[in-house]
Amino acid sequence: MLMTGTPARRQSSPAGCVQVSPSVTVKPPPLPVGVSALWAWLVAAVRTSDQEMLASCGLDAFMFVKVFTYGVQLFTPVAILSIAVLRESLFTTILP
Repeated sequence: MLMTGTPARRQSSPAGCVQVSPSVTVKPPPLPVGVSALWAWLVAAVRTSDQEMLASCGLDAFMFVKVFTYGVQLFTPVAILSIAVLRESLFTTILP
């Protein structure tokens, strides 16, 4: 198989082989540790600029994070509205 450009370097990790692109040279900032760390990556993904994210993680990870962030931004208001409507219909059905 013929590959164009420079090949990715392989680094060892506990999960197996990880390919690191030679164009990614900027390390991302560390995430906080603790209970708040569960959603801290989402806050960091929203606040990080597109250029900084492309430089630190590459195009495929950038697109994954953007699609996931868009999904959260889209479905959060829909979920809140749906819960409000279903709650009202539940209380009007139970209480005469």
